[in-house]
Formats: sequence, structure tokens, C-alpha cells
Amino acid sequence: MDVVSPSDRPSDVHTKPADYFSAGTRSIWVVEPETRAVCAYRSLHDIQVIGDGNELDGGNVLPRFRCPVKRLFPQTPIPARTQEPPPGPTHVSSGPNLTQ
Repeated sequence: MDVVSPSDRPSDVHTKPADYFSAGTRSIWVVEPETRAVCAYRSLHDIQVIGDGNELDGGNVLPRFRCPVKRLFPQTPIPARTQEPPPGPTHVSSGPNLTQ
């Protein structure tokens, strides 16, 4: 299971399943708090998006596992994911020098 955080870049989120499957993982759930959905990967070509009104099941990996998707999310909304920063160097201000 991989939970997408607001600071995750979409490009990173979509490359992880290929890495997991190449390492031998049989099933992947990517939890998207922003959309309150779970992307259930059985392979890179067999992906099901399950909304919070439906139930997540373990398929043939965890045959008796079932969980309502809405139980994975808090009652209050999650802030939207931030935009990816523009390419190139960024400037970080160190603030005032307080050692003098």
C-alpha cells in the first residue's frame, strides 16, 4: 500500500508500481486522499479505481480481506496536492543573522 501525500509529485507516484512489480509484488494499492479513492493494481495493465462508496478487497493475494474505502479517509477533507515546482534552482532565504 502506498499513500499519496500532498507533497508527492504525480510523476513519482505513477512510476512506483513498475518498481514494486519488478521486485515481485503481486498487488498494489495506491491510496489517493485528495480524491478519496484507491487505485488497485493487479498488474501495470489491470488497474481498478475504487471510490469511497465502494469496497476494497484483497483479491487472490488476501482472499478474505474487505474494507470500505471510506474507512481509509478522515471525515474532514484533505488539502489539495501542491503544484510541482518549476524546474531549475530555487532560492532559500536563511533569514536574519542572529549570531552577532
